[in-house]
Amino acid sequence: MARKTHPERVTQKWEFQRGYQKGKKYWNRSFVMYVVWNSLNQTRLGITATKKLGISVKRNRVKRLIRESFRLSKHQIRQGYDIIVVGRSEAIDMKCQQAQ
Repeated sequence: MARKTHPERVTQKWEFQRGYQKGKKYWNRSFVMYVVWNSLNQTRLGITATKKLGISVKRNRVKRLIRESFRLSKHQIRQGYDIIVVGRSEAIDMKCQQAQ
């Protein structure tokens, strides 16, 4: 049985690689963001949280923070882009309002 994926998520390895190689890179102390055109009619989010962030509890918190920030600001973002966000260790102690 095939697993259903969320339509607003980047899930495939080749999509992440395309974002890393061809995307425009933006960064600050907490996040690195790659933005690339996806030729679809919706904006999708991909999240990377490496083991450098710490134990799984910390990694999952950073991922939840990124997802919630994306959900709250989705209406301000142009349609048709893949946004790949890489969490950094500075993001572990952030609040949602700071991440936005």
